[in-house]
Amino acid sequence: MTLDDHFEISESDRIDFIEEYIVAHILPETKDQIRERAKIITNLYQGKDIAALSILSYAAEKGRFDEFAEKLEAQCKENLGFIHPQHRKHSPPSPAIFRAEMFFLGCYKELDVAPSSDSARL
Repeated sequence: MTLDDHFEISESDRIDFIEEYIVAHILPETKDQIRERAKIITNLYQGKDIAALSILSYAAEKGRFDEFAEKLEAQCKENLGFIHPQHRKHSPPSPAIFRAEMFFLGCYKELDVAPSSDSARL
C-alpha cells in the first residue's frame, strides 16, 4: 500500500473537481497558480481530501479562495501534519482528527454552507 492509496478519491477525479468547481470560479490570470495551490492543499489532506476540496470549492465560488486556502494550510500544520493518512479515517478519531473535523464544520458555517448530503459536491 502506498500513500496514494489513502486518498478518498482518485487523482483524476481530484483534478477534474479542481478544474470544474475551483478553477472555473477564478480570474483567468490566476488560474494556474490556484490550480497548483489547490492540488498541493488536497495532497496535504490525504484521508480528508474530500473535505478540503469541498471547502476550497465553496470558497472559490464565494470569492474567498485565498482566505480558506490559508486556513486549510495552517490547520494541516496544526493538527493533521503529524497524523499518517491511513489513521485520518479511523474511528474513533484521535483528538487531532476531531479538531480537524470541527475546523471543517467551522469553515462550512463561515461560508454559509450546510454540511449535508444535499449540499455536498463530493
